[in-house]
Amino acid sequence: MPALSENLEIRIKAGLVASRKKYSADDQDFLNSFFVKDLGKVAAEIRKNNLPGKGLWTFLAGDDALDVSKRIDVRTSSGTLFQQLSPALFPPGRWPSKGHYPLVFSQQFAVNSMVRELMQGSGLFAVNGPPGTGKTTLLRDLIAAVVVERATRIAELARPEQAFSGKKGWKVGKFHRVIFTWRDEFKGFEIVVAS
Repeated sequence: MPALSENLEIRIKAGLVASRKKYSADDQDFLNSFFVKDLGKVAAEIRKNNLPGKGLWTFLAGDDALDVSKRIDVRTSSGTLFQQLSPALFPPGRWPSKGHYPLVFSQQFAVNSMVRELMQGSGLFAVNGPPGTGKTTLLRDLIAAVVVERATRIAELARPEQAFSGKKGWKVGKFHRVIFTWRDEFKGFEIVVAS
């Protein structure tokens, strides 16, 4: 993984705040953001040399640490479009819908690209578009692809309970709670969606 770039400068924006609003924050106020504590935890772990996973690492990396040569402008690379839209790359699962409408060209391209790039490991993938262009629709098909992939792996087992490696328990008040833990090959199907 590339090293995180050093902060070479600090920028501060100062302004007067009415005393009645001294603890309020708007969506532009990063100093009072609810992310500050989480970012502090990430920074503390990095200082201890506990490096974050690939997705967070990619998100935190500076522009100089990213391989921009891998970026593709699909408007000028028809070969990439045809390759990514090969029927062999379509995930076997789709989100059920009343009209059974398939994804449009750009949506299917995004889903195929995400599945191909991220199904074998963690990472970060961004989809941009104005409201109403189908980002949520393609996200549902991506979720269906992930669910079907894990279900396919579980279906290969002789018994479903073979998907678990053990269990963990804890006590809450007078109740004892137990969860079963996945074997390694059934982990990694988590999705974090941010908008």
